[in-house]
Amino acid sequence: MSDCPCCSEPWVLGEQSAEGDTTTNSNAKFYAQAGFTSTITTSQAFTVNGRVTAQSWDGTDTYICETDTTGMTGHLRRYSGQFTSTVRSSVDVWASLTATHSINGICWAGSSTYWMDQGARMMEQSGNFTSTIRQSVSTAGTAERGMTLSGANTAIADRVSSTTLDWLTYSSQFTSTIKSSTRVSSTNFFDYDLDNDGEVYAFIDFDPFDPFNAGKHAKYAGFSSTVNASVAMTGNRGINANNSTTG
Repeated sequence: MSDCPCCSEPWVLGEQSAEGDTTTNSNAKFYAQAGFTSTITTSQAFTVNGRVTAQSWDGTDTYICETDTTGMTGHLRRYSGQFTSTVRSSVDVWASLTATHSINGICWAGSSTYWMDQGARMMEQSGNFTSTIRQSVSTAGTAERGMTLSGANTAIADRVSSTTLDWLTYSSQFTSTIKSSTRVSSTNFFDYDLDNDGEVYAFIDFDPFDPFNAGKHAKYAGFSSTVNASVAMTGNRGINANNSTTG
């Protein structure tokens, strides 16, 4: 396994991005938000065939995962730059999905791309990306959505119920061993994505009864239930802290 990209060339934290801003996406647009606020400074429409659930960034390009349960496709897509509609590369991983047929997270990992198979498995795709699956490992969560690297480990948000969330840290970057688990409770949870900027974890949660119109971004103090900041948002599905190339 290669080094974490935030410790290796050619990526430098914050380089080629609006450092301090937050990049997010809905099912049809990329957004840059001023800091951790609801103010949108930049947006760019893009087109997909299905449902986008997460995003990541490698210091140059933006990655999303997309599932179309009616069209029998599930794609990992790499968009050229942070805010363009140009797809630089894509790969259909539908044949690799389990019976639930949904991709619920994506993470750039230096020499490969990680993604979540509907809370059932972590998958490692060679490069950024090829059709080669390097490895997969079954996970122990209930409905894991969103993933990010956390130092030498992989962190995932696991939706246990509509009111309960677990932060799960898997020991090392690709293993089924849970190193730590922290439970977070709230009125409603409908998690989509997760990122780590080195200090806190950024997380999108929605009212599960109104997931496209009500929700918020929240910054937690690491793997804890302490919320450092939150902002109301509408209809977003993916998040990246923009000074992190690991989300």
